[in-house]
Amino acid sequence: MSREGITRDLESLANVGVGGIVLFHVTQGISHGTVRFNSAEHLDLIAHVAAECERLGLQFMFHNADGWSSSGGPWITPEQSMKRVVWSETLVDGGAVSLRLPQPPAREGFYRDIAVLAYPALPGELRDAALQPVVTASDPEFATDIIRDGNPDTSATLAVPAGTRGWIRFSYDEQVEIRSISLLNSPSRSLDASLEISQDGENWEMVDSFAKQRVGKFEWMLDEAFEPVAAQHFRISAPESFELGELELSTLPRIPNLVLHTSLAQGTGIRLPERLDMAAETIIDPARIIDLSAQMGGDGRITARLPAGDWTIMRFGYTSTGATNVIASPEGTGLEVDKFSASAFMAHYDAFIGPVIARSREVAPGALTGVVIDSYEVGGQNWTQGYDGMFAERFGQSIIPWLPAYTGRLVSSAAETRDMLARVRSYNAELMRENYYRVFADTMAREGLESIVEPYGMGPTNDVDVGATASIPAGEFWMGRESAHFNDAVSAARLYGRNIVAAEGFTSQDEVNWHFDPDMGRVWGDRAWIGGINQFMFHRFAHQANTHVMPGMTMNRYGSHFDRTQPWWDEGGAAWFTYMARGQHLLRQGLPVTDVAMFVGEDSPVGCPERQVYQDRLPAGVEFNCLNAETLLSRSRFVDGTLELPNGARYGMIWWPQDRVPSDAALARMEEARAAGVPVALAHMGQDAAAVFDGAGLASRVQSDGTLPMFTERRVGDTHIFFVLNAGEMDQQYDLAFAASGHAPEMWNPVTGEAVALPAQVGDDGRTQLSLPLRAGQSTFLIFDTANAFLPVVAEPESASANVVTGVEGPWTVAFDPAYSDAGTIELEHLTDLSTLDDPEIRHFSGKATWRTTFSWNGKRDGAMLDLGQVESVATVQLNGVAVGTAWTRPFALDVSDAIRQGENILEIEVATLWVNRLIGDAALEDTSGFEPEGRWPERQMIEWYSANEPPPPGPRRTFATQYFQSPDDPLVPSGLIGPVTIYEQAD
Repeated sequence: MSREGITRDLESLANVGVGGIVLFHVTQGISHGTVRFNSAEHLDLIAHVAAECERLGLQFMFHNADGWSSSGGPWITPEQSMKRVVWSETLVDGGAVSLRLPQPPAREGFYRDIAVLAYPALPGELRDAALQPVVTASDPEFATDIIRDGNPDTSATLAVPAGTRGWIRFSYDEQVEIRSISLLNSPSRSLDASLEISQDGENWEMVDSFAKQRVGKFEWMLDEAFEPVAAQHFRISAPESFELGELELSTLPRIPNLVLHTSLAQGTGIRLPERLDMAAETIIDPARIIDLSAQMGGDGRITARLPAGDWTIMRFGYTSTGATNVIASPEGTGLEVDKFSASAFMAHYDAFIGPVIARSREVAPGALTGVVIDSYEVGGQNWTQGYDGMFAERFGQSIIPWLPAYTGRLVSSAAETRDMLARVRSYNAELMRENYYRVFADTMAREGLESIVEPYGMGPTNDVDVGATASIPAGEFWMGRESAHFNDAVSAARLYGRNIVAAEGFTSQDEVNWHFDPDMGRVWGDRAWIGGINQFMFHRFAHQANTHVMPGMTMNRYGSHFDRTQPWWDEGGAAWFTYMARGQHLLRQGLPVTDVAMFVGEDSPVGCPERQVYQDRLPAGVEFNCLNAETLLSRSRFVDGTLELPNGARYGMIWWPQDRVPSDAALARMEEARAAGVPVALAHMGQDAAAVFDGAGLASRVQSDGTLPMFTERRVGDTHIFFVLNAGEMDQQYDLAFAASGHAPEMWNPVTGEAVALPAQVGDDGRTQLSLPLRAGQSTFLIFDTANAFLPVVAEPESASANVVTGVEGPWTVAFDPAYSDAGTIELEHLTDLSTLDDPEIRHFSGKATWRTTFSWNGKRDGAMLDLGQVESVATVQLNGVAVGTAWTRPFALDVSDAIRQGENILEIEVATLWVNRLIGDAALEDTSGFEPEGRWPERQMIEWYSANEPPPPGPRRTFATQYFQSPDDPLVPSGLIGPVTIYEQAD
């Protein structure tokens, strides 16, 4: 970090119209700088950020911890960290018992006992104890003893040569029936293991492959139970090397997907199995459970007398999950706060959040506006100090007899165990919402600050409930990915009356890198608007601590390179941000309009599916939001055949999409809605949502006999605001009918800020009908208002078209900005792609250059348009010395009515190109910087000249970046003004 770089960064943001920043500190593949996280120097630099934001009129927000997830740091003690239930088990004979029970596995040197329970040993436990398999592996160096030592935190790596499958083999003296597999603590994200069996040890048959479960940011496991598989030899095989901490095959039936049932991994209600069918011999009789907790001393020794027979003694305790904040600097990395404990979060607040707030306000009282919790990526939790007492107070029963369920056993019955685990998950989700997210939001509110939360990830939460705690719920979307995280944040905002829904936006990995420009970004931003987002938080703007290099600092492979060092930043960026400001202003007006409220149920954790997941189960053009239990049961009423929210927003139908039966309370409430005239579709009763919607006389708010564009709607009183997008790859002529009460439309163009009336008519059904041509990727706003007058629909003659008056042929002079090139000025007889020219300095040019020519014009001024044809990637135009504007998105056309004149005209077009071609050219040249890009986990200090904010050493390269995506043999990308350039008169 540097004060000079901070100032230049923030000035560049303010100059182009960005409204503020969210300050993240992320250590991701970039060598370490000289500033240490949370040091006095670091806090002084944050204060400088705040002061500069206040000077420049920028809002200042910051992420609540180092890294991007979630809330932790080195100040968090193991006692304050996230916790999980652990256990050890011992088989004993009845009678007098005196032995030291093994302490369950502990992390971070932290362990506390919960209880010691004894019960008559299950047959499967006795079978497992008697079995002594021989364990071998395809890798002769693999430490088979480590994965059987009972400690999942000691690990070994199975090396698998490329193109083969490696295996870990269990061979028994005779045939056995295996019913479950547990593979613990693997950091291998690509873990893809299968179970194979053999009767002779030579010929193998694949039984099944297993879905891995993610229990931490860097911790995966296999946790499967299945019908018994009989064989003498078993092996777990995988197509690539992987690390693991423990591997167990068991004859004991267990609860399938146990970590999902016990809040250690995210498995939403729609994924959790409803039934837990197991044989009676696997069920523990609660009446025969003996609590021996009082008989155990501090050293783990127990002295007791048990009835005759075989007994299992289980010592239960809790330890830290070991989760840390990610991806953080060495100085900022530490344990994650206990998400069930308000005091743990406040310890984190006192150590980092509070000091940053105080330090910022010392120098800039009005700059700081909010604090952010990013997406949740630090795993599950299922215990906290005093949990057993809290649970008993909340539900009027003890959790202690049910602790064996945390190990995969059934207690009392399958149904009762299922219900108890559902209660546990619901309570855990409640604790996480109230003692983490709500405490955060309430603390921010007391400070007069916004709380921004991304309410999703890999946590045991009810996502809509979490989003409801924040003053600004937020989602995210990635460039090039159809999937996004919108609907939980959007649904929370709409249910709880939050007018702003933010999104971490334009995120990408290395496939986008320096190819990103405003035209590429606009299409993905438009899709986010359709999804309900109306505020962007750009991912990412890298702080350029060294002010002497371009393109400079990156975030390793992440981000869309939304940087002030982009050649298009000043002009194209400003035009794009103006576009976004216009659109987001309109998308915050009035109330959002959505057709269907989809009830997500109460089987915690509960996620909110994205719209595309269920879109084919609804009629075309019909949208849904997720409806949580609190809103269904107590925060809504039934008015005029609709479900109405406290803010007046309404849904025309309620939908339960699951095959399982909802809770009695939810079912009764939906039946009450039906009795009040609200259409209700219950999938568990075989009711089809589309059929119920149509049968109730409901219809999409936008209809067409042909293709529908993507759209979203807001309503301000009697005024309808539609945003429509042609997300396809072909131009479309849409013939549309809008449910807008016969209001006349105007088209508001967010690119130009212009509003024009559209020809339209009222159909027999009262809908407003119009024809709307949209080019591929084009979008627009349609405003339907009683103040608008209807323009008659007149059939255009087939020959009607824009009249091209003249082509601007050249010759052209091209002057290259000396800040980017020594090419000087060249002459071009005709427009051409710069990357095709022979001169390597021009072929690899990246930066700004100005094309100049003259042309003669004899047409009308009014309605004269300049079409630039192909532009790579942003063009700013002056005509006869008059600034015409910036063409940054398709079609690259500008209205030149105020600048064009009869006779000779002087045209100047400054084009900002991408960095790609220069980076390709420089990749073939000697690198004298001394910098070596690092992998994901940096180990070195940043080169001295960069950290000192000095120019790089002399050398042949023009560029310096902390991550390179280009190589010398990569194909060059089209560059510059390619055209053709034409002048035409707009048709009347």
